[in-house]
Amino acid sequence: MLKVAPYYYERVTNCKKRWFGRTVFDVMVNEFAAHDSAEHERAIEQGRVQLVRGKGTRNAISTYTSKHQLMNAIKINEGDILKYTVHMHEPDVPDPGIIQIIHQDDTMVVINKPNGIPVHPTGKFRQNSVTEILHKQLGYKVYASHRLDRLTSGVLITCKSSQAAAQLSLELRHKQVPKRYLAKVHGKFPNQAVCDASLVDFNAKLPYATFARAALNPRQAHTSFMKLHFDGKDSIVLCVPQQGRMHQIRKHLALLGHPIIGDRLYQHESFVELSKNPTREAYTQFQHDTATTSAAIPSHKCDECGTQLYDTALEDMSFCLHALTYKYNGWIFESNLPPWCPQVSLPSF
Repeated sequence: MLKVAPYYYERVTNCKKRWFGRTVFDVMVNEFAAHDSAEHERAIEQGRVQLVRGKGTRNAISTYTSKHQLMNAIKINEGDILKYTVHMHEPDVPDPGIIQIIHQDDTMVVINKPNGIPVHPTGKFRQNSVTEILHKQLGYKVYASHRLDRLTSGVLITCKSSQAAAQLSLELRHKQVPKRYLAKVHGKFPNQAVCDASLVDFNAKLPYATFARAALNPRQAHTSFMKLHFDGKDSIVLCVPQQGRMHQIRKHLALLGHPIIGDRLYQHESFVELSKNPTREAYTQFQHDTATTSAAIPSHKCDECGTQLYDTALEDMSFCLHALTYKYNGWIFESNLPPWCPQVSLPSF
């Protein structure tokens, strides 16, 4: 396991539109879920939070730091910047050892991403992220051109400059880049299947009104599937998405009645019901079913700030979804089979 000692880190965030009209404390409690309300209040009392109003931090019209201002009086406006020095307690991640490099040239470094590790710094994770681990391994920074879920393994294309990553990311979004995934799912999957259900991008931690707005404009999605193996209980399925919607494969497999093994978010029947009937009641039930998607184990309290720390449970380290093949610009990048997949015969690509 990779462990990181607690440390302080300053986050500088341009305030989002949905934050406008809300107090800083309300935004911190509801948007920065990596820390509880007591830690947010303690940070304000210790002067680790600032709301900067003006054209950037160098030309600030005013800076608000008092507890009364940040918790009650001042409402966030367009153009505000929130500065928050966080006491970071990064969760453990599996120790990947030396990350396997599939391809490397003057522009790209293509890797076989380990599961259980986020692609880039986000939320609770900074040092325990793939790009930071690669920085230490390679001796120079790399930049992700696309993303895989933290629990997903497989082909990840990174670039040696932020400009190259931005350009490649644009191409991956606007060009149809053929890609294949492997999934291990519950039950006996049909020999072949297609799901073309439109999908809603949403975060179940946000209010129903946010979900309802997104549900008015679901995004087209199409994924084809082929069963490769059945062991009498579970199936290995080859997945070919035509788009790259958020959690597209996970959602489509759940809608087909065969959720991915270890997918604690979409394994509930309430997701299927919410997809059919995006009502407040269905959303509330889905929120209830997914309120605890982690099996973290209480460990000890931080010596400096008293925050309860947790060990990451093994079932939170991965699930059975693997990015197998990407075809891009004349290249075919393919990884090894994941440990949970037996030797299977793959169709040509």
